[in-house]
Amino acid sequence: MCYLVVMKLEKIIQLSLLCAFLLAPAAALAEDLSHEPLTLPPQGIVWKDQQQKEFCEEQIELLLDHFRSARFYSIQGDSCRTALYAKRFMEIVTTCRQECPAELLEKKGFHEGIIRNLRTLEELGTKRCEDGK
Repeated sequence: MCYLVVMKLEKIIQLSLLCAFLLAPAAALAEDLSHEPLTLPPQGIVWKDQQQKEFCEEQIELLLDHFRSARFYSIQGDSCRTALYAKRFMEIVTTCRQECPAELLEKKGFHEGIIRNLRTLEELGTKRCEDGK
């Protein structure tokens, strides 16, 4: 019985620490993860061809999905899944920067603040996951 109480207390402490991290950093972190990115109208995006446009639009959908998942698991206190989805998010950001028009991410609402916050979630989530927490 005592073992179960200790295990539940340990889980509460872990969740409290993660919540404290999410609330303590700069206001930008709390602000950026509290809502989805605001999409600006995609005016002025110059595509090489229709194939690039379709590819990049698919990548943006995946990016938004991974953003939502990283945010969800971060709130739930699941550091391993937070790190997983944040890593996938960062991989797609890299792909978009290489394959898509330069202004696409910004115009779709993924500004540097959001990208920096997901990079931080990846680093911290990976560290906590490796520590077995």
